[in-house]
Amino acid sequence: VKYYDGDNLITSDEGSTVQIEDFDKYSLTPYTNKKISFELPEKVMKKGYTFDGWYDNKDLSGEALKSGEYDGDSDVIELYAKFNPVSYAVTFANCDDAVISDEITHYSYEQETLLPTDVTRDGYRFAGWYTNPDFEGEAVTNVPKDTFGDTTFYAKWDAYQFKITLYVNEGTIVDFNLTGYNFGDIVTLPIDIVRNCRLV
Repeated sequence: VKYYDGDNLITSDEGSTVQIEDFDKYSLTPYTNKKISFELPEKVMKKGYTFDGWYDNKDLSGEALKSGEYDGDSDVIELYAKFNPVSYAVTFANCDDAVISDEITHYSYEQETLLPTDVTRDGYRFAGWYTNPDFEGEAVTNVPKDTFGDTTFYAKWDAYQFKITLYVNEGTIVDFNLTGYNFGDIVTLPIDIVRNCRLV
């Protein structure tokens, strides 16, 4: 019996992308008067996928085969594994009251998944997604193909800055040098303002 993952022959090699437990046990099949009696492997592992049965055609059409006895007209039986990609959860953190357009909740191992870019929050500029809460390293824009496992992305925000201009009507502000503030800051305005008097 030969086992395939698409066009790729599955082998007992440890470097194979598909692993069949007790591979040698299933590689030989006894014949009796053109009757083939065999047990199909059920413990078939492929990273990022779940195994969904064996088929007698590469298109994986029809019903999955079961262990048993079959009519045989060839010295070699070719069977094809069906795999379904695992869906992993995506969580977006540090978003508070942000609005995320086109938010995703899951991704699969077999394809690249783009992260949302239209992310808004009052008073802040979105500065990218990070894979850690300390925002170390570079911002990421996607979940690369061949990634597996549930994952969390952390939103980084830069608060908008505003300028402060005070008009004191010819007075002088004492000990106040603030010229701007960030959104969310609490600013205490000066109350110690003096104005010189003139004698006429």
